Amino acid sequence: MNNQSKGVQNSGANIDVKDYLFKVLAYWKLFLVTIIIGLIVAKFMNGYLQKTFSLETVISVKEENNPLFSTGTNIAFNWGGSSDELETVKVILQSRSHNEIVVKRLNFYIQYFQDGKFRLEDKYGYTPFIVNLNTTKPQLLNKLINIEFTSDTTFKLSFDFNESGNNAIINYDTNTISSLPSSELNYSKDYKVGELIETPFFSFTIKQLAPFNAGEQFFIKFASFDGTVGANKGVSVSTITNAASMLRLRKDGVNKKRLEDYLNATVKVLDSVKQVQKIEYAVKTRAYIDTLFKDEEQKLIKLEKELGEYREKNNIFDLSTQGTEIFGEAISIEKEKQQILSYREYLNNLKSYIKSNNKYNRDNLVPATLQIEDLKIAELINNLVTKSSFRESLRNLVKDNHPRCYSNI
Repeated sequence: MNNQSKGVQNSGANIDVKDYLFKVLAYWKLFLVTIIIGLIVAKFMNGYLQKTFSLETVISVKEENNPLFSTGTNIAFNWGGSSDELETVKVILQSRSHNEIVVKRLNFYIQYFQDGKFRLEDKYGYTPFIVNLNTTKPQLLNKLINIEFTSDTTFKLSFDFNESGNNAIINYDTNTISSLPSSELNYSKDYKVGELIETPFFSFTIKQLAPFNAGEQFFIKFASFDGTVGANKGVSVSTITNAASMLRLRKDGVNKKRLEDYLNATVKVLDSVKQVQKIEYAVKTRAYIDTLFKDEEQKLIKLEKELGEYREKNNIFDLSTQGTEIFGEAISIEKEKQQILSYREYLNNLKSYIKSNNKYNRDNLVPATLQIEDLKIAELINNLVTKSSFRESLRNLVKDNHPRCYSNI
């Protein structure tokens, strides 16, 4: 055993590291060529492969429902799961109808290109002009249209027709595709900025956004509306956390400006759609409630009429209501009776007083006439008192048989 271990140690000590390094370095040419080839391939691949960008945005969804029946406190014990509102928004954002609105608002079916090293580059948002399309007129479909600037205010527009003579055109308002025959093989014409370009196969104007460089060329293409919507439906929508009402929107593409505009527009469209839905819901709810009220009103009127006819036919009365009314009337009549009896008693007393007295002075006053409603009686009593006082004043001056005493009585 000792001899074997010594043999292993001797073989390890015999390895010459310096000699090994020289042998490896002898292949430096191969290493250098491999590195150069690798750098060339990497540079070519970086230039050839198209760059892909990814943009994200976060939106907050306001819960409109009762908090007792949403998210983590609902009766189904979702324990913080996604609410119905969040799931509804996710479905809306990924629906075709929503993306159709976004595509129409941004005119994404108008594509802008420019020649690159290896391909046509998407130049949406980076061109010194935009196309104002007349969507009521047909437009040439899926055909590259060359725009070459000839000066600061003019440009040359050209394209090639199909060799078969049939060219597809699309009307974006109705989203219908038809065929337009042509006898020419190409089209080329000079235009001014802002001038209406009106032909049987397109109708639009060029709006300048920045100074033109003479000789610079761009391409525009009117793509299919359905194809554009389908290509832009790939918006990824996911929840950030299970407890928060927040969604993350992510979209991938080769043009950062296009991604930015699309995400911003999709959020704005979502907000406008939600507002319209709320208004429509409120209007429909009000109309439904008004309909219910009218139906119930007609039912109540009919029921009241039938009830009245039944009561009249069977002599049925509401004792609680009618009894109260009759009791009130009886009390009122009783009060009037007491007032009449009291007034009658007063008149009898006044009559007895007048008949039983011949003198009406301070020692023998006439009862008050305030309660007498008949003005004639009050006037006669006052006249009687006046004449009685006058007669008493004459008694001290003349005899009882004096004419003036009799004339005043």
